[in-house]
Amino acid sequence: GYLASQDGSVNVTDALVVTEEDDTTPGQVPVPTDPEALGAPFPDFDLETLAGSRLRLSELRGTPILINFWASTCPPCLKEMPALESIATRGNGKIEVIGVDSGESAADGQDMVKRTGVTYPSVTDPQQELSAEVGVIALPSTVLVNAEGQIVYIHTGALTEAEIADLVAERLGVGL
Repeated sequence: GYLASQDGSVNVTDALVVTEEDDTTPGQVPVPTDPEALGAPFPDFDLETLAGSRLRLSELRGTPILINFWASTCPPCLKEMPALESIATRGNGKIEVIGVDSGESAADGQDMVKRTGVTYPSVTDPQQELSAEVGVIALPSTVLVNAEGQIVYIHTGALTEAEIADLVAERLGVGL
């Protein structure tokens, strides 16, 4: 297996090596989407945004949603944010883009939003409760939710703007 020796152990130094090609947090391996998650309703949430307001997912029903799980300690997440911002701008009115700051304080998330200049809303999930409920195991992860609120695709790892646009068109039927 990936990074594992014959006895199944993983060398910690090897697990922490990050190359330019890596698109997940150190030590994480991209995994395929759990087929049981597809078609399941995305859990409704009412969470505080990093801007201090509240966001309830059910208020967005009727609109396809891209939900991106990230953290400020995740270099691939930082690298992916400009592409997500562009998709949010291009998809204005056709698709909602929401970030989920996973597993850290709101202050850390707010600092990252300031540094990247993203304008789409991000909610804070400091205890990773939403991440666990959805089955997110590595950052960044992107979940596509159709207008009816069902999960149609989950991707683990960073995406380019072109890849995101292709997935949104293919899985949500939204051309950008």
